Amino acid sequence: MLASLIKAVRPSPQFVKYEPKGPIVKTAVPGPESLALLNEYEGLTQDFRTVRFFADYQKSIGNYVVDADGNTLLDAYALNASLPIGYNHPLFLSFLEQANIRPHLIHRSACAVNPSSDWALKLKNTLLPLGPESLSEIFMSCGCGIGATENAMKAASIWYYKNQYGVDFTPEQIKTTIEGKPPGIPDYAFLSLEGAYHGRSIGLLSVSSSSGIDKVDFPSFKWPRAPFPKEKYPITSYSENKAQESQALEATRKIFQTSKVPIVGLLIEPIQNEGTYYASPQYYQQLQSIAKEFKAAVIVDETYSGVGITGKFWAHQHWGIQPDILVFSKKAQVSGYFAKPEFRPPHAFMMMGTWCGDPLRLAQLQGVMNVISCENLVDSASSTGEYLLSGLTAIQTKRDKLANVRGLGLHIAFDMPDKASAWGLCKKLLEKGVHVGVAKDNVIQLRPSLIFGKAHADIFLDALDASL
Repeated sequence: MLASLIKAVRPSPQFVKYEPKGPIVKTAVPGPESLALLNEYEGLTQDFRTVRFFADYQKSIGNYVVDADGNTLLDAYALNASLPIGYNHPLFLSFLEQANIRPHLIHRSACAVNPSSDWALKLKNTLLPLGPESLSEIFMSCGCGIGATENAMKAASIWYYKNQYGVDFTPEQIKTTIEGKPPGIPDYAFLSLEGAYHGRSIGLLSVSSSSGIDKVDFPSFKWPRAPFPKEKYPITSYSENKAQESQALEATRKIFQTSKVPIVGLLIEPIQNEGTYYASPQYYQQLQSIAKEFKAAVIVDETYSGVGITGKFWAHQHWGIQPDILVFSKKAQVSGYFAKPEFRPPHAFMMMGTWCGDPLRLAQLQGVMNVISCENLVDSASSTGEYLLSGLTAIQTKRDKLANVRGLGLHIAFDMPDKASAWGLCKKLLEKGVHVGVAKDNVIQLRPSLIFGKAHADIFLDALDASL
């Protein structure tokens, strides 16, 4: 079903004719208008310090974001990896003009209690076909990956508890739940991988370990963390990677064996977003086998890696694993998870929020999938990614500062020597009209839209080479 939705006859995006020929830089980035807006923004919001520049979304087009100062920037960061088909794609705009979205602009449905009469049909036709066949049920959250992943963990815990105690609760279970102690409140754990990033809620910070600034000041669940293999890339070029993976898997097994409390779920990012780190298919397959051996649910978090950016619609398809729960957000425009039927809670209200979906954003996803299908963008991401990785590898051989080029499809990163050089490079690229991301202090990230083609890759590579 999924393959039929994303295959098409056109070999490459047709959208570049609507774009400028390249970046146009008029001021520093951020320029005076963005700085003035930032000054106004300060005091209104607590998160103003994360702003890089203010965008003019009406003028932005294709792979190019136009900022408040009129600079036209090649956007290889794409709204923090959430922009699937670029800005103002004409096919997408045409779809929205014909879609019946007015009712959803007037009212946002509380889908948990009063969904619209066509909601089930929309889920069945638009969202469900995108998931793995074995994951035949959906839970939708409020719109961000945090809510989706938190609820996926809740589903795994409910599933484990149901298998342990059954579906009918005793008076003691209900009473101890109110008191906050067992057996109503079970002493369970989730296992995450070192370097993982799943989100910034209290619960998800407990399964994330990519950055200290994200976690300082907050209480944390004392859950175990398994080592992630320290790979060299390309993976198949370094024989020592096998030993790294074997050691990590052995340590993971030992954690399961020695845990004093049941580990109900294992969280996996197919590609660790913060560093763009990943291992071999064999590692993920064995990791899944270990989780199954100890009866833990496998939760695959595709918040960043889903919807085609890796050259497959879901990144876990590269590894040949079958999750119990698959989390989606970002490029999907809606958030939630696909799950096996056995993960359905046994009682109402165990999993609930006011919205539990967003019909307006689901219409956006339908339009996005129309463009992905018409322009064969998943295959395009694969071929452009190979081209871009080849160009980066060539630069790596002649530039000492750039190292450890890696990635799948357009989900790409490389290392700089330190924080100062990484942010310095980011600034130089902005001066040349190219916008990239920085993670883990020294990692340069590329997370462009799926319409990012070889011509855009050439612009980026030229700007990068000139900036090093």
